[in-house]
Amino acid sequence: MKFLNLTTLLFLLASNCEGRQFGTALGRGLTALPRGGGTHVKPHHGKTLAEFNGGADNEDDDFSIASVLKGRLKASDAVKTLIDKLKSSRRLPYLISFLICCVYSYYFLGNNVQRSCTNSQDGFCVTNMHVKKPREEYAGCPAALKCGIPNSHEWAWNVDVIFTIISLILPFTDYSADNLDLTTKLSAPLLIIFHGFLHKWISGEGCFVPPDENSASVKFYSAFVYALTGVMFFFFSDLPQKRDLIWVLLEVILISYGIVRVSLEKIQEGTSISTLFLTTQLLVSFIGAIHPGKQATKIVGQTFVFPCLVSLLEFLKCNSFAKIGGHVWYDFFLHISIIATLLPPDSNLWNLVTP
Repeated sequence: MKFLNLTTLLFLLASNCEGRQFGTALGRGLTALPRGGGTHVKPHHGKTLAEFNGGADNEDDDFSIASVLKGRLKASDAVKTLIDKLKSSRRLPYLISFLICCVYSYYFLGNNVQRSCTNSQDGFCVTNMHVKKPREEYAGCPAALKCGIPNSHEWAWNVDVIFTIISLILPFTDYSADNLDLTTKLSAPLLIIFHGFLHKWISGEGCFVPPDENSASVKFYSAFVYALTGVMFFFFSDLPQKRDLIWVLLEVILISYGIVRVSLEKIQEGTSISTLFLTTQLLVSFIGAIHPGKQATKIVGQTFVFPCLVSLLEFLKCNSFAKIGGHVWYDFFLHISIIATLLPPDSNLWNLVTP
């Protein structure tokens, strides 16, 4: 039964149905169609996969889970059809990111990983850390740490400046999507440089942010969280077209407030920023899979898998990861994903990297 439910979920995600249709179809299940090679997924309300995908029905694309269970269709053919459907789906990359975030959640919430006392500070994995004088215990470690120059935050700032320049130039080239509105053109560079200033400030503080709720750093961090959540809901999802503005705004406020509060509570554990990674990545991957807006394109989803993987490595293997730059790689891959929002919606990562 668990396999059936998972397979049904994968098919519905592959079909690119809307969030409301997704819920309806999942609840009603799938029906079998005629015998003999027929392979047609058809929810009870009559929509076929081809119709969900915006194309015409095709007899060669018929598929039914019930047909597999009843022996009308070979399991190998069913798996091949499933893989083909998922490969063509723009929602699959977001589902992969969501699964990676679930692994992150398992280790983060289960306290199954001993935090590095050598290279980890506030959830960042940082190169060139050293013991803060005088020695004092902080977040479960025998001594608080500070970083020298250069460090991962300083490198991240440099990377962010470069990507900000790229995001400002890209909309005026032939490589960008047509008819980008002003909000889209501005949101990418503003989000990247805002992120960069946060790293620049942290680097200037020796990579040690005091756990003071009234400090300028916490206020800056809070503003960043609210802005980031707002971008996800208003520009990355289809929720503003489906709900009243007041309800979307309320969701942004409540979720942002929750992220900030939990982050502050995690400061003493040394994992405050890990909370931000986990929650925002879960939000992006969930929105991309269930409520994708026009900017939640396939290439954005494909590139977003990489920062999710990097954050997991940063959390689980910080001592090794710090040897090759640490957190700078998170910014590098995250901002590639942000810049991907400026590319044509039919762009595919594999077409860009393969001859």
